[in-house]
Amino acid sequence: MNDRVKGDPLTSRVIPQQGRAMRRRVQILSVAEKLLEELEFSEVTTRKIAEAADIPIGSVYRYFPNKFSIMAAIAADTIETVDKDLTELLGSFEDLSDWERTIDKTIDIVTNAYMSRKGYVNILRAMSHTPELQNLTATYKERMVKSLTQNFIMYDIFPAGLKASSVAETVIVIYNAMEIKVFLCSDETLRKALIKEWKLLVKCYLRCYFSES
Repeated sequence: MNDRVKGDPLTSRVIPQQGRAMRRRVQILSVAEKLLEELEFSEVTTRKIAEAADIPIGSVYRYFPNKFSIMAAIAADTIETVDKDLTELLGSFEDLSDWERTIDKTIDIVTNAYMSRKGYVNILRAMSHTPELQNLTATYKERMVKSLTQNFIMYDIFPAGLKASSVAETVIVIYNAMEIKVFLCSDETLRKALIKEWKLLVKCYLRCYFSES
């Protein structure tokens, strides 16, 4: 069966809540992520996932219509895990006195979590040039902008309105650009230097606003 299908390619067919079906779905995602650590994104197919999991390919298609929906599920799981850590961090952010260190911690949480899941990094690398993953890229960006806007408003950095959302949008543009640079980099020394520049860019941009608060 062809992995390139019409319609929304990122929707799972079935999301089981318990029992054997849930374990099977988790198995499929786990095997797919492991394959992504060993192979190029384009080399991973639903058939290879089924063979590696030692299950009939029909069992894979029962839960996922194609490999792109599997990749979307892996990405969603990774992002949700990172979001929980970021929510906990931002929940301890009581005032603006330590905002620069909070930005450092935020970027560290993201880079450490994603770099520990090489399968997800391969998905992230493929997002920009894989048509079937374009919706995932847009959803990912929209979610980040919304979350950051809400935090700006919550901590009275900006009132609700255009300013809060436009600054958040700008921060996420910087974030996305640097994120791709960092995860495409194969040189560990250069990657660390890029992360430092990433933190500096965000802090320099926000300093003119935060210093007024």
